[in-house]
Amino acid sequence: MASEAYDKAVEKVAKEAMLATRRDDIRLAEDSKKWIQDPKHKASKREKDYAIKRLDGLIRKIETAMEKVVIRITKQLKQPEKKKAVVEEIKKEVKPSIRERLAQNIAKIQREEAERKQLNKGKSRSSDLEL
Repeated sequence: MASEAYDKAVEKVAKEAMLATRRDDIRLAEDSKKWIQDPKHKASKREKDYAIKRLDGLIRKIETAMEKVVIRITKQLKQPEKKKAVVEEIKKEVKPSIRERLAQNIAKIQREEAERKQLNKGKSRSSDLEL
């Protein structure tokens, strides 16, 4: 169970990191494209088109690079040695909380049993008096 949770967490974290980084980088490239296309900037249409094509190529390269990074990060984090160490760490952190809950439930059951015994003792005494 911890292993599956770890795998899902690795995939989620890697994907979120990629998306956040890619959004920022692409936003900067898109802002540059807008700046280039602004009529205030005096450059020939040919120069502007060339610059926009270069920025579009940059955006594609960023997307490709980020996908490769996610794959590498995911592979690294899912390596058996690293995965085993992290899963063991998760188990150590989870076990105490499970033990605490078990101890609390045992204590609760013992209290409830003691209360039932007290109620049963009280009922048996009152029924003896009625006879």
